[in-house]
Order: sequence, then C-alpha cells, then structure tokens
Amino acid sequence: MSLIYMKGFERDTIMYEKGQEAERKNTERERQRADFAEKEKIKAPKETTEALKRVAELEKILQCKTTEGK
Repeated sequence: MSLIYMKGFERDTIMYEKGQEAERKNTERERQRADFAEKEKIKAPKETTEALKRVAELEKILQCKTTEGK
C-alpha cells in the first residue's frame, strides 16, 4: 500500500467519525426538542383550564360589584 493511499484512508476515516459524532449530537438535540414540545403540549391544556377558571372568578367578582352598585 502506498503512503498516499494510507493518508487518504486516514483522512476519510476521520471525516466519517466526525460525521457520526455530528449526527449523534443532532439526533440528541432533536430528541430534546421533541421532548420539550411534548411537555408543552401536555402543559398547554392545563394552563388554559386554569386561565378560564380565573376568568370565571373575575367575572363573578365583577357581577357582584355591579349588583352592589344598583
């Protein structure tokens, strides 16, 4: 085997390993992003329900105040 062939093989091997590492990092980042999106999807209806309850409470308070004034 020639030295040039060995250097090319070594370079290709290093590039392949760097590509694999980049792919692993990208996959991990995408997994974290998907996990975060799933948590937000679960959290959103709960927050909406709580907000609607607060709105209902405030409407009751406003109704009481308007009837007191009459």
